[in-house]
Amino acid sequence: MLNKKYFFIGIGGIGMSSIAQFLHDKGNIVFGYDQSNNRSIEILLKKGIAITNKLNLEEIPEDIMGEDLEIIYTPAIKKDNIFLDYFISNGKNKIYKRSEILGEISQTSKCIAVAGTHGKTTTTAIISDLFYSYGLKFKAFVGGIMKGHNSNYLFTGDDYVIVEADEYDRSFLNLSPDYAVITSLDSDHLDIYGDFESLSKSFKLFSKSVKNSLVVEKDINIKGDFTFSIKNDADYKASSIIIKNDGIIFDFKTPDNFFTKIYVNIIGLHNLKNVLSALSIIDQIKEIEISELLPFLSDLNGIERRMNIYKIDDKIIIDDYAHHPTEIESV
Repeated sequence: MLNKKYFFIGIGGIGMSSIAQFLHDKGNIVFGYDQSNNRSIEILLKKGIAITNKLNLEEIPEDIMGEDLEIIYTPAIKKDNIFLDYFISNGKNKIYKRSEILGEISQTSKCIAVAGTHGKTTTTAIISDLFYSYGLKFKAFVGGIMKGHNSNYLFTGDDYVIVEADEYDRSFLNLSPDYAVITSLDSDHLDIYGDFESLSKSFKLFSKSVKNSLVVEKDINIKGDFTFSIKNDADYKASSIIIKNDGIIFDFKTPDNFFTKIYVNIIGLHNLKNVLSALSIIDQIKEIEISELLPFLSDLNGIERRMNIYKIDDKIIIDDYAHHPTEIESV
């Protein structure tokens, strides 16, 4: 993935923009199209990545147009898009779905994947925050803008790669992670799957692709190597939970240890579940001592639009991306 040319169709998507940053930072030529003008686009432009919002083939610079130009597109782009249609019809360029190129990138390091219908982005960000604070060498592709980093992409080295294993369009089946956690399984993306049974089958296929350790939320009917829970007995368990105005204090049981009075600066039991899922999969990486990461839980950065609380005069406003009945209920 060095000294190549890439054209991203839908580069402003949260999953696309992180890959574009990675490839750009590796010294590749990256050009993109998107009609949006969002935070991801702002981040890409600041990095010097050229982007057009015009549906015109002439917008692609002449010096990159050729058979060696590789195309990356998001499933949100329709097949009749003028750019995608041209390159498919031309038949001379390599064309990747976003998940396919992410699958290739994930093979370059020890891969930690976070799957689940809810909690993926927050859990991925928590793992990334803990790795960053501890000084580990990793790259992370996150499905949201991480507060404190102002980005959905982090890079400190190539020992590990942290990715969201997205079930949309069965994208996660392009991954073969070394370690994975499944945070939740609920009816979602039924426009793709048709019914919950098909969705569940796809998650089971994903579970079989994990090379080393798979941790699964206790209530999910998928066989993993270990389980986690904030309410039921499991291999990884949070107990003695105390809710504070500015965070949560809890005890943490692992298969080998028991830690007491851990403080995390997040609110909401659903977020404690995300913390627990992050800790459980990190604990499976034997070269990392989980006890040394626990103090960093008191200073997590969080994700934009995930339980963001604003005070305006005497009013409190909570901004959250929740868009599924289960997520809305949690908020």
